[in-house]
Amino acid sequence: MSIINGHAYVEEHRKEMRDKAFTLLKEVVDEVYEYGRFVFRNDADHVKVYGSKYKRDRAAAYQRSKKEKQE
Repeated sequence: MSIINGHAYVEEHRKEMRDKAFTLLKEVVDEVYEYGRFVFRNDADHVKVYGSKYKRDRAAAYQRSKKEKQE
């Protein structure tokens, strides 16, 4: 039984390390995107590179639905 419990602990430790690494990497990447959007705020082509397609699509869908409600 201790072998099983020991193995589970090692796996849990690896998962915890992976999750922490992912979180730190995501924070750094998000910061780079944020700075990129600021630096290239006057250049639409570059802003797209530093933005989220998902967020752009959601914003466009929202604007379309808002426009349809007004008509």
